[in-house]
Amino acid sequence: MPNHQPNEQLSGSVDRNVNSNPPDPPPQSRSTPPPAPSQQPFLGDTENTPSKLSANATRNSVDKPQNKDLRPLYTGFEGMADNLSEIELEKMFEEFIPGEDPCADYLTHCDFDPHVADVEKESDLNPKICVMAHSAIAHARVCPTLVVRDISCWQVSGQDRKSSQKGTRSDCAVYLDNERTRKIVDMDRDDFMKSSRMSEEDKNARKDWVGRRAWGDMVAFVEAKHKHEGSAFEFNNPGTRFTRDDTDGGRKALGQFAEYVANILAHQHRTHVYALYVYRDQARICFFDRSGGIVSTPFHYGTTDDTTFQRFFYRLAGMSREQLGFDPTAVLADESVVDDLRAWAAAVPTEYLRKLACEALCWDPATNSSSSAEWPTHEVTFKGKTLYVGKPAFSNLSLFGRCTRGYVAIEKETGEDGSVTYSIRYLKDSWRNDHPNVHPEHEVYERLRSRGVVEYIPTCLGGEDVLGVAGAWQQTRTGELLPSKPLQRGHYRILLKEVCRPLSDFKDYRDLAMILGHALSAHQDSWEKADVLHRDVSYNNILIYETKNDNGDIIRKGLLADWDLSKYKEYMIPGFGPRQPDRTGTWYFRSAVSQRYPRKPYAVSDDIESFVHVYHYCVLRFHETAQSKTLMDTIRSTYEYVERRAEDGAYVGGFVKFEQMRIPHSVISPRNNETLRTLLELLAGICATHYATIDAEEFDRLYTPVPEGTGPAMSITRGDPADGDSDVVHVPEIFIGAQHRITPQPRPTLQDHSELLNFFREWGTIQWRDRDCVRSSEDLFKNVGLAPSKDNAFGSSQSESSQSRAVKRRKHNTGTPLTSVSENVERLDES
Repeated sequence: MPNHQPNEQLSGSVDRNVNSNPPDPPPQSRSTPPPAPSQQPFLGDTENTPSKLSANATRNSVDKPQNKDLRPLYTGFEGMADNLSEIELEKMFEEFIPGEDPCADYLTHCDFDPHVADVEKESDLNPKICVMAHSAIAHARVCPTLVVRDISCWQVSGQDRKSSQKGTRSDCAVYLDNERTRKIVDMDRDDFMKSSRMSEEDKNARKDWVGRRAWGDMVAFVEAKHKHEGSAFEFNNPGTRFTRDDTDGGRKALGQFAEYVANILAHQHRTHVYALYVYRDQARICFFDRSGGIVSTPFHYGTTDDTTFQRFFYRLAGMSREQLGFDPTAVLADESVVDDLRAWAAAVPTEYLRKLACEALCWDPATNSSSSAEWPTHEVTFKGKTLYVGKPAFSNLSLFGRCTRGYVAIEKETGEDGSVTYSIRYLKDSWRNDHPNVHPEHEVYERLRSRGVVEYIPTCLGGEDVLGVAGAWQQTRTGELLPSKPLQRGHYRILLKEVCRPLSDFKDYRDLAMILGHALSAHQDSWEKADVLHRDVSYNNILIYETKNDNGDIIRKGLLADWDLSKYKEYMIPGFGPRQPDRTGTWYFRSAVSQRYPRKPYAVSDDIESFVHVYHYCVLRFHETAQSKTLMDTIRSTYEYVERRAEDGAYVGGFVKFEQMRIPHSVISPRNNETLRTLLELLAGICATHYATIDAEEFDRLYTPVPEGTGPAMSITRGDPADGDSDVVHVPEIFIGAQHRITPQPRPTLQDHSELLNFFREWGTIQWRDRDCVRSSEDLFKNVGLAPSKDNAFGSSQSESSQSRAVKRRKHNTGTPLTSVSENVERLDES
């Protein structure tokens, strides 16, 4: 989202406390570390780092990937192969493909093509697949419900005209046979024959099947390969490892396949997706939901000897929309309604909300035209309310897991007189774990409200588990067949009243301190009044809400949002045990001590420290500092670095951040802002005083597993094994010996909220010098190729992104096995 420009600078001098030194704290001994859990294989619980990281690690992150850039994430730390299971073909039909089988007479009307085994190039498979699939569908029903199109080489759908040949796409796609498909997918045959530069033979083979990619309308898809080395799955040696992710070509193909599945799930309201993976004259049927993927054993097609291909499309054609995987509570909105919504959105009086509403509806009021056809507007039924949602404001990258999406939703209310009014809301859509100790987020809001915590948090208008037509909760079905046996997930939505600005819209660093003070106050109240610990304090979860007072002046306040990972105090008692194998918080903003010692029980102080890292992050990103010239290295070493520990598989990091927190002077040195420099110096003193209570040697003994047969040393797997790199953590010279030069008096300043809360309140209200009450209008991350991409990672059409180029530049300069571990680690929220 665009940055909010600074308002007129405030006048006045800096309060006398700006240049004063904090009083010397009384001497205090080091705190006793909490007891360590038993030395057993690390599973990861709600207090600890999880056993794996997911693609949500890249939400609003450095080098946020798009399209093809997503592929290594899915095969890397998303663990695509670990979330797949192969089952016998017949079991696939029994468990996941409902319907009856065709009669013998049906097969006599179907087309077959034995030449699929002999194609010279991959694209030759596509029209042959379309012919056979079409005949199987056409003869399955009197009125065919589906169509198949070759979308491998054509311009993407609708208004995305400029993106020809730039967007990723599968080879073939299945669409609903309706007017919308004919409008945005089908290509004019005559235009194709005139404009295509293919040979006449190739054009004649394809002219009846060519279509455009439309992620928002795709029912299922087909991916075809004619070279086995480029196949994601094994076909030549049945009975062996069914995925080929142990080869370079197979790993890339698996990431490609995963990207297509993720795009369909991100663009649509789906519970599951079907796909067909083809290698010459063989194929596998695939089924994906938010827990994992199921892949059938291979079968042959093209001749009458094996009619599984026809059987699959016959059943597909007979499925209801819900059986196909469409959420029945979200249906395509009528075009007349969409026209009314766009007219209303273009007239919203507040500029910021008008922009959000128009973007959600893919509408450009300046040109009075649609900006994309790939994010169609849907009517969502929610607790008796009627909501309209289009393009999500946020759609996370992960294929499996919580997979949260955030929508700027338009609520429709009809009065007794028939009059219609619209209001802007915020709708969160996710797949939560089905576990008795996992509390739906709206229940957390209810607990907070019932105990008097209402200030500086969003207003919850309700939440619900999403039900299907028969009244059953929409839940994943693949988990019990996966080797990891993940908890079953269920579809969940929550509606919030306020639509806020992101934290990046802070006006200046005094405003930022005020906003963080508000959020920290909400955090304190939730813990002290309601016994709720947030556990995911981050840059994305602190929002800015604007209202007007009686004089019409804009009043800004900070809100602490996203309570879906919060935990009740009664479940944090020793011995209660983890409610799920989960991660706590967002990696960038995790406390340094919890990153370095993932076995340490998570504490309130870890959450409080996260507010410090949010402030530091904003300074580095939106102000010129001494670190700006080496910004990429600073961000990666301080916030992003992660390693997988060999002894227990736990992810550890925060080595540089840990040393920074121990130094009573600010490592971040802002340019041309003495007030901000003073603030950071005093903040560093608060942190160093707290970290002086941490005995690193004792923590090493308690929380670092001891390799069998060795002393208490930590064995770390560094670098990317695929590249053969082995990097170490490079600690800047400023840290070397710094803790020995100045040792602050130990005092647990972050153990409760009082010290940091008073700090932010003071710095958010005192007068700053005029010249210091500013912020950069630039996002400094963009200057070095670190900025997040616009909107979300599933752009309808993108050429090579700046993120991709940045990844290529540093291909051999990484000390982490993860492409980008950053701002929203999908927090093993429950997985």
